[in-house]
Amino acid sequence: MTGEKTSKRVFRIGYQTSIITVFVGVVLLVGLTLVYLSFERVTAITRTAASGFIEKVAQLGADHIDEQFKNVRDNLDILSGLPPIQEADIADNTRLYSLMAAMLRNNPQLFNLYVGYEDGSFIEMDVIDRAQPSFRKGLNVDEDAAFRLVVISRTAGAAPVTQYLSENLIQVAEVAGPASYDPRQRPWYVEAFKNDKTLLTGPYVFYATGEPGYTLRTPLREGRRGVIAGDLLLNRFEDMLAEQKLGQSGLAFLFNDAGRIVGHPEMNRLMAEIPERQDDLPQIGALKLSAYASTAAFVGGIFSLLPSLSVLGALAALYGVYLLYTGLPVLMKCPPDKAIAYTAVVVVCAIVGGFIIAWVLALLTPSPVRL
Repeated sequence: MTGEKTSKRVFRIGYQTSIITVFVGVVLLVGLTLVYLSFERVTAITRTAASGFIEKVAQLGADHIDEQFKNVRDNLDILSGLPPIQEADIADNTRLYSLMAAMLRNNPQLFNLYVGYEDGSFIEMDVIDRAQPSFRKGLNVDEDAAFRLVVISRTAGAAPVTQYLSENLIQVAEVAGPASYDPRQRPWYVEAFKNDKTLLTGPYVFYATGEPGYTLRTPLREGRRGVIAGDLLLNRFEDMLAEQKLGQSGLAFLFNDAGRIVGHPEMNRLMAEIPERQDDLPQIGALKLSAYASTAAFVGGIFSLLPSLSVLGALAALYGVYLLYTGLPVLMKCPPDKAIAYTAVVVVCAIVGGFIIAWVLALLTPSPVRL
């Protein structure tokens, strides 16, 4: 109808409804507050328990690793205290050879024991089969040969000799020794006098086997000036560290005061992946960088569960690349102008590696059978 006034309905909240709403709001507020406080308490308890567990497991692993080195250190100390070692009486000394062989048998992580002197004299005993099979093949010796003994006695004036001994130290063969070898020019000898506080050297290529490894060495404290040492091949050192299980996913590695990694279960891979590493040891920053840069892409992978949000996963991966780019100069101390090149190389390697993994998985995945 024309001119008829339209009435407006006023929405009113009843007294009972208001009371219920306020009550529900208070209950929710108190409940959420209690949940938050409980979560914080549970989180604190969990962190404390986890920290205590990790500390205890890490200490057990460290004690086990230290025990492995302590056995070697004790044997080096015993050997360095023997008069024949202190006086360089190393030619035709069967008692000394027997003791060195016994020490090697009792320390399966050792590849050899040796001593170098200031006049160039040198004695070394190797366990042949603790190196790669190619080492024995290159020596071209009888299968009964268990030890290789190299003696260079400048004091006695005798010609250098290399003997191959059986497990019972019976001579199997004898050939001329390396006349040009000079222990005073080797890294283990030179570094022992520069830094006698560090027992373990970084990995380098051994003269005898051509394989990378570590050296435990210490200068002789009495008698002739020289260095006594023992070698651990890199593959055996990696196996020893890999045995130190810290929970389900933890691992043990060794680093020095300069923040350089001297021992890691995957040391070969770390040494190969560090750009322009040359003779330097990998930095701890390499592990931090790989963890920080990959975290964003790892978390972003959750969005791939929903195809409509997969673009967010791609953005997270790009952010991981950005973290890699910004982290290289800080953690790896690389020149800032080369960070882009290093980042590009890593990204290309990751893409190629992804394609290879996908290709292998496609070959291993059975194709559907059509009926």
